[in-house]
Amino acid sequence: MNNPLYASVLKLGRKDIKQFSIKDEYGLHKVIYSLFDKDEQAEKRRFLFCEKGGAFDLSSKEYVKQIILLSQQPPKSAIGNYPLKIQSKLIPETFLSHKYYRFEIRMNVAKRDNQSQKIMPLKGKEAILAWFLQKNASWGFQADPVGLQITAHQVMRFSKNDKIVTLNAVTFQGTLQVVEPQLFADSFSYGIGRGRSFGLGLLQLAPLTDDLFSI
Repeated sequence: MNNPLYASVLKLGRKDIKQFSIKDEYGLHKVIYSLFDKDEQAEKRRFLFCEKGGAFDLSSKEYVKQIILLSQQPPKSAIGNYPLKIQSKLIPETFLSHKYYRFEIRMNVAKRDNQSQKIMPLKGKEAILAWFLQKNASWGFQADPVGLQITAHQVMRFSKNDKIVTLNAVTFQGTLQVVEPQLFADSFSYGIGRGRSFGLGLLQLAPLTDDLFSI
């Protein structure tokens, strides 16, 4: 990795959700962006996030919304004077040195229509899987087509500045082999695809033992 990266987990309870009026993806987007100082000089995305659903938190004894983050700087532990439940740790330098990984990623699956030039959502399981596999090379890896799965498919629709934003959010799971290490590292560090501002494009990885696939 060229720059240090931090992995964080943010937990939002009912009080937090009410405090920040989180009603949709745009509401969550605003909270996440408040955790980082603006950097107008930054050439590439400095942080990514993905909502992981609810879980029971033993410390607060309630169900909380969990969000994972990947960033070049540790996120703030408070917004203004309001403290947040957030934990961060530095990702080891060797994390991206493996050849095989188990992965999960939530992406906006869409293609540009040749006639209208509009970005259109892609439909149908086979078409979506083919779209993902065809793009792998541009992200520096190749997913195993046999084990590739779609585990969730949701249309995200919310209002931003009086405009309706619609994203075709598909979650992929499977295993991958790194083909181009630097391109793969960039895909992990900066995210892939459209909709990264709204919790898409974060490549979640778990290294696999490299000799697991050896013959």
